[in-house]
Amino acid sequence: MVTEKYLFKTREITLNVQDTAVVSVRRQKLSQTGLRVYANGRIGVAGALGVCDEGELAARARENLSLNILYPCEPSTGFMELDSRRGEMIPEEDFLAEVEEFLSELRRAQPDFSFSHQIKEEWSERRLVNDKGLDLKAQDEYISFTLLFREKGSLNIYDGVVGYAGKRYDRAEVLKLVNRVCTAYKNPVELKKAGTRPVVFLERNPTLGKLAKELNGQSFGTGSSLLTKKRGKKVFSSRFSLFQSLHPEDTYGPFFDAEGVVNDGFRYPLIKDGAVLCPYTDKTTAAKYNLPLTGSAVGSYDEVPKLGCRRLKIASSGRTVKELLGGEEGILIVMAEGGDFTPAGDYATPVQLAFAFDGEEFLGRLPQLKISGNLFTMFGKGFRGLSTDKPTPLGGDHFLVLDLKVEKL
Repeated sequence: MVTEKYLFKTREITLNVQDTAVVSVRRQKLSQTGLRVYANGRIGVAGALGVCDEGELAARARENLSLNILYPCEPSTGFMELDSRRGEMIPEEDFLAEVEEFLSELRRAQPDFSFSHQIKEEWSERRLVNDKGLDLKAQDEYISFTLLFREKGSLNIYDGVVGYAGKRYDRAEVLKLVNRVCTAYKNPVELKKAGTRPVVFLERNPTLGKLAKELNGQSFGTGSSLLTKKRGKKVFSSRFSLFQSLHPEDTYGPFFDAEGVVNDGFRYPLIKDGAVLCPYTDKTTAAKYNLPLTGSAVGSYDEVPKLGCRRLKIASSGRTVKELLGGEEGILIVMAEGGDFTPAGDYATPVQLAFAFDGEEFLGRLPQLKISGNLFTMFGKGFRGLSTDKPTPLGGDHFLVLDLKVEKL
């Protein structure tokens, strides 16, 4: 019998914003403890909030073995500790005052707009330890600005969104980003031409969602994925490589998955130079379908680990977004809601807000558009690459450039 402890500690402060002013403050401090017991191919789990009696928790987990939840996998071993905090956040005691000053400057800079939603800071610690020698500990922190903006006099609930999430903060840089977006919004421009155009997304966008669905180990193993029969084959651009990543530079949170799997370099290749290598898997899925274990288990402190999609990271092109555009004017997607992929991989979505973009400046607000393409084309001959630069030097997502069909709505 193996006993394993999963500890979650989080501390966050959330400021709710309305009409470019803080209207409420929520502080939350949370401690969660999970106990897992492994025996004879089964797992028992119990969890508690706050201070708890770990002996009593372990007894409950052992009792839950009677539920006969199958888990025919060996618990992990190994030791590693990683602190990803950079010390470039706003101290918690100064957070409210700093955000109020930020919003005050924003009101002066953008009097024609009203901003609402949330600004948040979070600090976290995760630890997974068992009596087979596993001891993993990760500490991290991040700040996020999610601001819905509405031009005063507009009949819409909101006209657009601007945001930043990362591990660094600088008031001037965040203001610069918001001002760039608002300035472009106030400058309507026409779509110069329809047809196949370079479309610029931020890295995390709906196109990656389709890849996440098709690279799911369960779908892959049962044969329901579009990529099942393409394993080992080059079906995308030779410039396109994709990793499952828990690298601190790529994501927020622990470097290990819910089963204690740690990958070399905290990344695992799923697609390399256009060839499909494997789907993402947890221990159960890897064993069931004879697939590589990629360390993609998820689960809260009181849950049995299960397969889930971790961060998918596209390999960098080594070029800036301006270089990827190659002198063409790009279409930067700011807000595109209501689109979807068909089972065959065809994609279409309305675009509520997009800017003309030369790789350096947001040139102006385009009319509402429709964009479309196919999974194998957009990451095939239509794939230009992931940029080295980002909307702000503070961090966040890189730019992703794909050739897609563009037309006015």
